[in-house]
Amino acid sequence: PGMHFEVVQHPQVAVYSQPTVASAMVRACIFGEIIRGFIIHDNGGTMWLKLSDGSGYMCVADGELGQLLKPIKPPQPVKALETMMETVEGGTTGMFFQVMIRPSQPVYSDAHSSADLVRQAAFGEKVRGFLCHDDGGQCWLKCLDEPGGYMEVANKANGVLLKATAPPLAM
Repeated sequence: PGMHFEVVQHPQVAVYSQPTVASAMVRACIFGEIIRGFIIHDNGGTMWLKLSDGSGYMCVADGELGQLLKPIKPPQPVKALETMMETVEGGTTGMFFQVMIRPSQPVYSDAHSSADLVRQAAFGEKVRGFLCHDDGGQCWLKCLDEPGGYMEVANKANGVLLKATAPPLAM
């Protein structure tokens, strides 16, 4: 639930325990991160985003820094897939996705959440694989890199879990 926002301030925007910069900073969201929440106003009229996950509050705009968060349309789990594919001589070697949920996302041994846990993929981590669907129509990523496994692309509880991204730059 809540509206989607993108962090537009470099390098990050603070998340506070209360809707005031005088409260404790609990974490930060990095530039480009997609978050969800509800707009509220403090006594001074400043707009704050109350995060849907209950982890705190973020200032939407600041008099000195300007716009910190920008409202956006809900992201689509898979967009412009053709541009996200890496091709090598042997053909397509998978698509790249970035983990969008904090602190991490489970990687399962099979394409269902009751399967054995293989590992946890950290927030921001890039993973490579192919999209597939389970019997119920749920979209999963079949991971190609060791140790393999399956990751949910999106779900109703948390929204978008993996965002299509460009392949990492070659060194």
